[in-house]
Amino acid sequence: IAKNGEVNTRSDIYRTLVERLVLTENSGLSAGEVSKFATDRIREFTDGQSPFIHSVHIYRHDPETRVLSPILSKSYEGPDRVGTRDQDPSTFSRYVWKSAEDLGADKPHRLQSVSKSIASLVVGLAIQHAKRDFDIVNAPLVTILGPEALEEVPEGPKRDQVRENMATITLKDVLTMAIGLKWNLNYDAVMESPLPLWAQALACEPEAARSGKFSYCDGATNILGKVVLTLTGKPFHEFAREALFDPLGITHYEQKTRDSGPEGKTAIVSGAFSMAPNDLAKIGQLVLQDGKWGTGDSTALDLSDWISLSIRPHIDFNTPGAFFGAKKPPYSGYGFQWWHYAHPTLKPDGKPLQVTIATGIGGQKLFIVKELNLLIITHGGFYRVEGTPEYSAMYGQLHRIFETVIPKGV
Repeated sequence: IAKNGEVNTRSDIYRTLVERLVLTENSGLSAGEVSKFATDRIREFTDGQSPFIHSVHIYRHDPETRVLSPILSKSYEGPDRVGTRDQDPSTFSRYVWKSAEDLGADKPHRLQSVSKSIASLVVGLAIQHAKRDFDIVNAPLVTILGPEALEEVPEGPKRDQVRENMATITLKDVLTMAIGLKWNLNYDAVMESPLPLWAQALACEPEAARSGKFSYCDGATNILGKVVLTLTGKPFHEFAREALFDPLGITHYEQKTRDSGPEGKTAIVSGAFSMAPNDLAKIGQLVLQDGKWGTGDSTALDLSDWISLSIRPHIDFNTPGAFFGAKKPPYSGYGFQWWHYAHPTLKPDGKPLQVTIATGIGGQKLFIVKELNLLIITHGGFYRVEGTPEYSAMYGQLHRIFETVIPKGV
């Protein structure tokens, strides 16, 4: 999209970034030279155009020293949506033009559904806080939330449906988005509903075609806010700050809440956070370090068991009947709010490269490649729905970024 509001429809706008950014052992380039090489290629190709990609950040992790070093950090000026649910970027009045500085590595950027993966970490910490075993994920929600939670739901058919679903749906079902309910609420409906956020999905009717299958659902993730509140006695956004962000030293972030619901100020867990790329990198670093954070004998966090449990694919999309709908999800499987990708062609030691991914609409991506001690973060501002050439181009190129930078390690 140009500054005059016209939409740029070139489908190959990131081709040079992806196809020429070759960071291999044979490149002969230092980290500084790699950054200059990549920057020059990006500038050469875009030639003054303003792409929807806001930034690309690549980090290398040293497992011995537990130091995360930036290899490439590049931001660009471009449009970003503000305070709207209109996903049509041609409606330029609903976007603001941001400078490269505004979209830099230390400036919060909306994470969209990357927030879901962060929520998974918060749930693990909440279970630890409550001194419960991680087997609690196999318990039905009524066991965790208690029947008294129903008092927050107005009497009537909706409460009856919530009661029925709480008795049959487990926490694992919620974490893996296999709740089997017919979720059809958009953002405005979520914000305006008289139901608590956590009860909105549970008030939906079961659908046989979805039973036991992965079916992407923002409402499922919002249930996790109530789980955290019940286990810790603290609202999700407060516990996330105290238990996760403060220990990691994450300071450049913002949280989105619904303030007018029946339960008061409540984090919209499914898309709660905006966070600076350098702070989001600490989330990735925690995963690279198997959930351990601290130096020497000082351990600020130890989520090793939860990380191991949550990032592995509990639902394998290559298994017949694993997902709802005709279109297979773009990755290999789904864990506890984390995506899993076994790369089909990059095979170090003859085995598919394993990638853990957090992703959100608009171009928000966190790629975690433990085998190569590598993190890749991208941010973007194209919030249009699927099916447009621009959408396909941007997402296709974003997914090819890591295919280009990691073939032989960085």
